[in-house]
Amino acid sequence: MKNLQKNIIAISLSTALASLAFASTNAIAITDAEVEEKKAYLQKMTEARPGDERAKDKAVHQRYKDAIVIDQLVPGTPNGYVGQSTQDWEVMAGKSRDNNIDLVSYTAAIDDTFDPLTIVNWIAQARIFWDQNPEKYQVIETADDIIEGHKNEKFMVNMNFQGSNALGGNLNMVETYYKLGVRSMNFAYNVRNHMSDGGGVSADRDGGLSKAGIRLVAEMNRVGMIVDCTHSSNRTCLDAAAASTKPIILSHSNALGSYALPRNSPDDVIKAVAKTGGAICANGLGGFHNKQGFAGPEDLAKTINYVKELVGAEHTCWGSDYVDPVVYVNALDFVLRNPESYPPELGYGSPTEIAEPGDIWGVVPVLEDKYGWSEQEIKGFLGENLMRVYKANWR
Repeated sequence: MKNLQKNIIAISLSTALASLAFASTNAIAITDAEVEEKKAYLQKMTEARPGDERAKDKAVHQRYKDAIVIDQLVPGTPNGYVGQSTQDWEVMAGKSRDNNIDLVSYTAAIDDTFDPLTIVNWIAQARIFWDQNPEKYQVIETADDIIEGHKNEKFMVNMNFQGSNALGGNLNMVETYYKLGVRSMNFAYNVRNHMSDGGGVSADRDGGLSKAGIRLVAEMNRVGMIVDCTHSSNRTCLDAAAASTKPIILSHSNALGSYALPRNSPDDVIKAVAKTGGAICANGLGGFHNKQGFAGPEDLAKTINYVKELVGAEHTCWGSDYVDPVVYVNALDFVLRNPESYPPELGYGSPTEIAEPGDIWGVVPVLEDKYGWSEQEIKGFLGENLMRVYKANWR
């Protein structure tokens, strides 16, 4: 603990000198009344499954109790990003732990925060909190840690970045963040930055990875940090797949071929990720699955099976992108006033049910009964496919 704190203080001082300034997103004119009306409307759709359906999940888990179960992305850390309290974060984490998720990767930073010093402080608070509560949490660093933690029935955590602005333009920070527990990172959260174009760019203006972004891929490969393409542009993902020598992922993206929303990934991107040996993790936000915003097991299974039919079940996975409904509704004010970062045409701010991390157990019977998935394919989706990616990347 003391060594961790000393290392974080030293890193904080060095990163303060390395920080670069970035322009913040410009807000648009939207009235308070419009925001409140939108929030009230969306609040009606935050619960994807009733309790009696979730009560059946225990039996499904029992059939797969030997499987390693991974949720590749949930936003937020204790005392850190997303602005919820540690108590609120623990409620969210409890839903994963109580529903037999072995490992959750939590987002420690997103591109709307540009100061490495702030981000290192967030990571410090998260690591200290987890270290002070070893009976509840185990921070993992290697794939072997996951195997051992699963045997010992531990609830395991690590961290990811949704965007590369956390580097402050300094590629040396990749290894620093890796040593602090960040195990995957994407390039740009919807808006173009120094490394790449973002997911909000139109196809005719998509510049893909910059020269700096190509160097970033090489550095991530060297260090062992997994390249993630969610929220980056389609061209960026194709460029990253071509540049990477290690498997890459889409940490929380659905298939465009399953539902034609620009936020979702087209076939060529999915194929490129799979060709690296990587994995495509479906998310649980109903607005990214269908026009109605439904996020029930049938809706989630549809896009997961689409990926299987396109590239094989060995490239499927789960990244719930779960946000507590209260936090979600409260965050809408920021989302609605910042359409550059959260483009409405990509589905942000649309009516949506929110699938909880444990709803993965509701998806499994649909994959089995409706789509004929085998036990081994299910185990791959639950976590083995990501374990393959981890072993190929992490040092």
